[in-house]
Amino acid sequence: MFGVVNAEPDRFDGRLRRLTPLFATDFGQAPQLGLAAALAYQGGSAESLSVQDDVLRMRDRTAVLQKGKLTIDWPTRLLGGYGDAQGNDAVVSIGRLVEQAQNRQRMATQRARLDALGRDIATGLLGKDAAWFEAARSDGRLQREVDDIWENDYAEAADDPSLTQEQKVSVASLREWRLLHGAVREGESKLAESDARLRTLLGDKLVFFGFTATGTMADMVSTIFDPRTPGVFGHIAAADMMLNGRTLRFAPAWTSPLAVVLLGLTAALVAARFGAGAGFVALLVLLACYAGLLGVVGFDRFDIVYPMAAPVLAGLNSWVTATAAVAVINQREKLRIQKQFRARVSPQLVDLLAENPKALSMGGVERETTILFGDLAGFTTISEQLGGPDVVKTLNLYMGAMTRELTAQNAYVNKFLGDGLLAFWSAFVPEPRQCELAIASAIACQRLVKEIGERPDRAGLPPITLRLGIATGKVVIGDCGAPPDLNDYTVIGDSVNLAARLESANKQFGTSILIDGTTAVAARESGLPLCSLGRVVVVGQSVPIDLHEVCVDADPQERIRMTEQAVQAFARGDFAASREAFGALETRFGKSKTAVAFREAMDDPNDRRDGVLRLRAK
Repeated sequence: MFGVVNAEPDRFDGRLRRLTPLFATDFGQAPQLGLAAALAYQGGSAESLSVQDDVLRMRDRTAVLQKGKLTIDWPTRLLGGYGDAQGNDAVVSIGRLVEQAQNRQRMATQRARLDALGRDIATGLLGKDAAWFEAARSDGRLQREVDDIWENDYAEAADDPSLTQEQKVSVASLREWRLLHGAVREGESKLAESDARLRTLLGDKLVFFGFTATGTMADMVSTIFDPRTPGVFGHIAAADMMLNGRTLRFAPAWTSPLAVVLLGLTAALVAARFGAGAGFVALLVLLACYAGLLGVVGFDRFDIVYPMAAPVLAGLNSWVTATAAVAVINQREKLRIQKQFRARVSPQLVDLLAENPKALSMGGVERETTILFGDLAGFTTISEQLGGPDVVKTLNLYMGAMTRELTAQNAYVNKFLGDGLLAFWSAFVPEPRQCELAIASAIACQRLVKEIGERPDRAGLPPITLRLGIATGKVVIGDCGAPPDLNDYTVIGDSVNLAARLESANKQFGTSILIDGTTAVAARESGLPLCSLGRVVVVGQSVPIDLHEVCVDADPQERIRMTEQAVQAFARGDFAASREAFGALETRFGKSKTAVAFREAMDDPNDRRDGVLRLRAK
């Protein structure tokens, strides 16, 4: 039996969608190749294939034709494993079969050499006859004899230069046999496994040979999967349809206008009810359900083609029309949000809120957040010296610079507390880099405060420094106060209190930036200089935390090393070593409030019990 391989692309888009089942030839009606292969697989003949009233019949199978053509019912995937880098074997390369034959020939050569060596060893070194060799090589005795004589007589003296020439020949033969025996066993095992896999893949199956490469001789056609699909796949699909009784049917003509009306009305109602954002998601769900139910389930399971393009376009057009009416309201909401938050957060976050107002939680949402408290130390002294409007001008100068830096790092500057401020990250959406951003902005704020203090117009004024506390944890974010008339979008939780306590704790340690352990762990990979101060209970808290200083001095590595050495000694209860280490630290770097805090704890019996430092003053 022979088949015809010709394929005619679709006139609309040039893709292969339909096949002619029967061709008139000088030798009578010839089936398309895939159908001929299916017939041959079933043991039928070309006479078993016929066309009557747009129905193709092949023995006990039928398929519906459209204008005399068989519409290909392509599988969900083109062919499992085609071009699959994971090694799926649905498509088997000819090279694999060739390689298997080459491996079988190579193993035969190695087996022949192994048998020749074994025969020489058996009849020469072991003194056995040929009959013994034939029996011993199959039941394992030869291997045991060779292993015994090698271990007992030659293993230790194999490389001894005093061996006779005869002994050297024996050693060489035994060594080669042992190596070759292992290689042959492993090779034959792999060969058998590969044979079994090929037998599983190809045994008792209909196999097609064809080009799948993209060389000059490749047979490629355009399909719904790829513009260069191996042509043999079209024949495979045709054979699969007939052998498995799969054929495409088309829904009645009245289903298209009905679907257009229903999807159009539903999409308009969705847009009016949910607005632009949620309405679009609901529309996508609606269209996905339509496409999934009729396009996937109906087409894939029941092989029925339903109208797709017109109903989907009707739904989209209806949604666009209804959404236009909501756009004005949304624009007003965007303007309100921009006015409320433009000065407090970065422009990117304001744009995000304007596009997604529901990110602004009114009722409160729990989220892991990094909180920063800052306080200008020494501002009270400046206030007494300046007085009046100059105080406000000075405060605005410092707070304005820090606010710009914080908002540039995606922080939400929540409130100003006299000469202090509160800012936090993940105010509206989670910020994955919030810990790193918080520490980086804290260092930048320290630099800004120092630069402002060194300006010529600040000459003669008392110095101002900045203390910062940073903590990360689960908090509640939302509108608090007396909404809707008097409320504030803020943050509430233990981590907020902890950040405030850490800001104050800078006074006891003589530091400028203190962070908790959660912030330190998340930001450590950034390479920022951190100094561990051990386990500490801050004022107003009862649970110890891991405390870290963010170092702002130049080249702090030696100070960090000496400080952490002293803190670690305190933590393990070696107070003598801790005192000595703190003494060395002060000798090298001068007086240290950190050393004072730990010495006071070592002098207090209540603080010597568990290696935890307890602060008692704000």
